[in-house]
Amino acid sequence: MSCSRLFSWFFWTYNAGLVLTAAMMVVHGMLQVNGATEVSAAIPGIAGLGHILLSVGMVLLLLSLRTRLFTSAVKHDGATSVALAG
Repeated sequence: MSCSRLFSWFFWTYNAGLVLTAAMMVVHGMLQVNGATEVSAAIPGIAGLGHILLSVGMVLLLLSLRTRLFTSAVKHDGATSVALAG
């Protein structure tokens, strides 16, 4: 499955979203510990973009799994019908 183009897209998209989300959570936490009462709207916005990338990555994973499962099911169905007929 790692040879699939969709899996490659999943891997990079999901990991980019994970790094972006985690980094913004750390930045937000450091600001909160330092006592910043007002945080720029950019920090939660960038964290939200990280969450969007995580969601897109999960959709790509499911699409990659779907194509892998259905292509292997077609191969097995053909072999099964030949074995049953013979």
